[in-house]
Amino acid sequence: LPSMRIVLVAALLGASIAGCAGLSSSALGLYLRFSPLIEGPRFAPVHVEVMLANESTSTLHRFDFVPANPTDPKTLRMLLTLRSVPGILRCRVVEGSSSSALPVVADDDDGDAISSPGELRTILANTSTNGGNIIKGKNGITFRLASVESSGDSSALISEAETFTQQFQLERGNLNLLTNSCFTYAYELLQFIDKKR
Repeated sequence: LPSMRIVLVAALLGASIAGCAGLSSSALGLYLRFSPLIEGPRFAPVHVEVMLANESTSTLHRFDFVPANPTDPKTLRMLLTLRSVPGILRCRVVEGSSSSALPVVADDDDGDAISSPGELRTILANTSTNGGNIIKGKNGITFRLASVESSGDSSALISEAETFTQQFQLERGNLNLLTNSCFTYAYELLQFIDKKR
């Protein structure tokens, strides 16, 4: 049942960018990744992030929105009573290789880390294929939505996504489960990427 919900949410979040599919060596792979909350149970991948994978540079750009103090009991109490808490928008980069047999180090030691070289290689290797891939890792489930080509080069689109994220932090930096969650941010970032293609 939780897997069915994740598939449904991925479909809903990805529906607005369904027209982004296209094949090009300069295209970026667009993904949604569901993982457990920080310090949350592994069986509940309820956190979402947007990822842009660039196969030509073997980099994975991860964008998400988390509470500033995710392990503080006060944060949990406030979120569960539907109050806002300070949030942090993260732009993280994981470097690896889609074809190398060399080990790839996980990007961080959070519960949502890309946990294995195979998981990262699978993500990077699927950037030039057309939608529908599901990549299951130890710490989350990744859904490939599309290949995205921007009107400029791929590094410009990544830079614009980072700028969008910084602006979101300034204007809407408080996280609220009903009105401004990781899902809200992911949806708005997908809308932004769709407009920039």
